[in-house]
Amino acid sequence: GRLQTLEEKEELILSYMIEMGKPEVIQYPNCSPSIQRLQSYLDCVSLEGLASPGSVKVRSLTLYRKQGLSNRTFLLKVETGGKPLDTLILRLYGSNNKAGREFKLLKLLRSRSLPVQVYAFEESKKVLGKPFLIMEMIKQTQPEDEQHLVDAAACSLAEIHAVKPSG
Repeated sequence: GRLQTLEEKEELILSYMIEMGKPEVIQYPNCSPSIQRLQSYLDCVSLEGLASPGSVKVRSLTLYRKQGLSNRTFLLKVETGGKPLDTLILRLYGSNNKAGREFKLLKLLRSRSLPVQVYAFEESKKVLGKPFLIMEMIKQTQPEDEQHLVDAAACSLAEIHAVKPSG
């Protein structure tokens, strides 16, 4: 069958580029319906702890070169007051249940002082056709040595497993 909408065409192109191993070359043009809907969304919601509603302008949305198995990950560049903010992650989910569970888990981890920040969660499929999170992008740092990396990973896992879900 023929593709009826621009969104269906965008999805097909994204799938093809991921399959071909070239996700870093996909950047949505600012005139795309997806960018326009995302901008309208950001005009109405705050990025919790980062920016108030209507103060964020989308600069670019690019498919991230590192993809998960079941979600699409994008680099979201935004500005507020004409000044660029750090690059954010927009994670697009295949199902509401998974998105909602991950959102609750990330918020719980943040409440226990673990270094994860979620700025927005949209579970309706009205903005991008699927639920999504906007979150902080953790900057990669080189460990001092392999033992330091193993120790840091073990400490992080211990902190995560020490969190007891409430209720």
